[in-house]
Parts: sequence; C-alpha cells; structure tokens
Amino acid sequence: MADGRCLCGAVTFRVIGEPLWVAHCHCESCRRQTGSIAATYVGYKARQVHYGDTPPEEFESSSGIFRGFCPTCGSAIHYRPAAQGEIHHFLGVYNHPARYRASRHVFYRERIAGYELADNLPRFEHLSGTPVAWGERPTRNVLFVCEGHSARSILAEALTNRLAKNGIRAFSASSSPVNALPPNVVEWLTRSGFDAGAYRSKSWMEFLDGPDLQWVITLSDTVSGQLGIAFKGPARRAHWHIDDPDQDNLPFETMAGDLADAIRSFVDDSEH
Repeated sequence: MADGRCLCGAVTFRVIGEPLWVAHCHCESCRRQTGSIAATYVGYKARQVHYGDTPPEEFESSSGIFRGFCPTCGSAIHYRPAAQGEIHHFLGVYNHPARYRASRHVFYRERIAGYELADNLPRFEHLSGTPVAWGERPTRNVLFVCEGHSARSILAEALTNRLAKNGIRAFSASSSPVNALPPNVVEWLTRSGFDAGAYRSKSWMEFLDGPDLQWVITLSDTVSGQLGIAFKGPARRAHWHIDDPDQDNLPFETMAGDLADAIRSFVDDSEH
C-alpha cells in the first residue's frame, strides 16, 4: 500500500497492491499539461485507487482521456484513460516516491532534444514494442541480499546510493521479507538523513526479471549459497560477511560502520 496527496492536502489517496508499470513519458500533451520536460507516471487499475473525502476534479483533455487536479490548489494528480479502466498518478504526488522505480521511457520520439535522463532503461517510440534507444549513459545496478528483516541490505542500498558518484544504483532484497521495517532500521535511516518511508523489505524473487544487474552481493552466510541457482545471468557475485546484530550480539552501530567501510571500498574499486 502507498499513499499521496496534492500540494495543499485537500486531495489524498491510497493505492492497494503493486503498480502495472512506472514510466517516464515524453509526449507533447503531457509535457504541455504539466510544464515539465517529461512526466513520470505510476499506473494502477482504477479499482486499486482509493481517494479521500475530496476527489480530484477532472477535465476531458481529449476523447476518453481525463486529467485530474486538486480543486483547491490546482495540483495535477492523475491521467485517466477511461476505456482502459486505469488511473496513472504523477510520481511526484506520492508521499514516498522513491519507493517506485521506472522501467521504461515512452513516447521517446517526442522528447526534447538535449535533455537526457541518465539511466539504462529502454526507450520506446510509443507505449511498447521494440525499444528505439537505450540510455546513453547507462547505470550499473547492484543488488544486496540478506535474510530476515533486511536490516543489512536496506542499509547497504541507502549507503551505496549516497556514496556512489559513478552511475551505480543499488537495490536491496531479503530471503524472508517482512511487512514493516524494524524500529532500529527506521531510526537509523531517519537519524542518518534518509527518508525511511522510501524503503521496504522486498523478496529477492522480485529481481529475477529485472533490472539488469551487474553485481549481486549477499550479506549473510545463510543466503550466500541460495542465489547461485536463481541468478544465472552475467551479474558478478560476491559475498560479504556482515554480522547480524540480532543474532550475533553486535551493536547496531557497529554493523552499520562495518557495512559503510565495505561499501566505500566497493565504490572506490568500481571507479577504476
């Protein structure tokens, strides 16, 4: 479940379940309606979307296409193609937009030349089909995996994305994901200047079909032997022994410090 609101807070919403897709749209109509060079959407079936007491007002921008906005502050909220039974929210109206990762660019032929997002996602001419281009400056993706409550992998994701300056993007996963992060993880993220709400415990099964991974790094001995069968692609594999504070009677801060040292070495090595 995720939630969001308009600028003034009059329009609120929550969504249930996983999105259909997340995409950067470069079409002229979205660009002119939002005033942005690209609009990033999160697509859901309409039945997954639940608005609060004040729903968005809508105008029909073209036949069967409705665009929703806050009647109080005018914030753009959604794009609704009625025939498809879907609602596409702008990524920026979510309370924790970093939870979502775009998987593609659409209507790429209508982009503004000279403005590129540095990623390695496929660029489609329209909505789907064969990609017409790929990122000109591709990122390199690393997946950190641990067991249990994901403390080590969540911290590894956050620290790597903060420390890496060379196009590395980190993700995290767990062999046994939980519904809510442990309080000590939330406290550490908040105290360290991260948005704790942007992180969640995820199963490593979510990453079998993407994104393309250059590294898979396990952080607990238990899972180090499990992933060799699952991840058969070209990703390089490594194992870092990082003690689990819950199991090894180790102070949480000691684990975080050991992990930060390992990530600094990893980032430095990957730059050469």
